[in-house]
Amino acid sequence: MTGARVLKKSRSELRAPVRVHQAPGHHGCTAACHGPWTLIEAGVIEGRTLTSFPSIRTGLRNAGADVVDQDVAVDGNPTTSRSPDDLTVICATIGASFASNSTQEEVMA
Repeated sequence: MTGARVLKKSRSELRAPVRVHQAPGHHGCTAACHGPWTLIEAGVIEGRTLTSFPSIRTGLRNAGADVVDQDVAVDGNPTTSRSPDDLTVICATIGASFASNSTQEEVMA
């Protein structure tokens, strides 16, 4: 079973934890590839800038996200990436954000 199928099957169970990590004072969450499906289900993407695997971008737009095609999108909270091919960049971005209270411009530089 692919990661996308597992995520689709279990994403409803992730709604509450995702909402908790979107609250002020939390570091947030990271969603890669098809992971933003969970953010749609949690109702936390309206007005956010996100990226994802191409096949779910229409769903993100329909849920109110501003979708970009770049390796990583940081919109405060959450951080998203397109695919496993972008793991090096997203891991570096996450590390930088945890190491400091950097702005998006500083993290992406």
